[in-house]
Amino acid sequence: MRFTPDCLRFGIAFWWALLAGGGISLSPAATFNWKAATTGDWDNPGNWVETAVPGHGDDVYITNPGASAILSGASSNLNAMTISKILTFTNWDTILTVTNLTILAGGLVSCAGPFTNDQMSNNVCIACSNFTLNAGGTINADFRGYAGGNGT
Repeated sequence: MRFTPDCLRFGIAFWWALLAGGGISLSPAATFNWKAATTGDWDNPGNWVETAVPGHGDDVYITNPGASAILSGASSNLNAMTISKILTFTNWDTILTVTNLTILAGGLVSCAGPFTNDQMSNNVCIACSNFTLNAGGTINADFRGYAGGNGT
């Protein structure tokens, strides 16, 4: 097969449009840091130093003093996450999806609770390929389950 100038121009235009239009991203992962002394919802851009919510392939740090993030839905498919403060899961179908997860000393991953009949139940659900739990890091859902009570 012989490439004509028109074919070559189409090929160059196609690849340029694909790259420029967002079909393929060649940029490195962005880094996101939870603000110090901030408790709040993961999906609120104002809770992040970068004033945006982490996206696919990004690196996340919940390490600033007083940081406490609340994850109430599915995260993007993150590249890496490091926790040395608090990450709380709310809602039953909340999931953290990350390739590399590290919980450092002082880091706590937990869920909201306990709950009663008229409240939503919660759990901790993490999908990751590489997991490191350092000494002093914790995943703890003790006493966060059903608390009993009369339904209304």
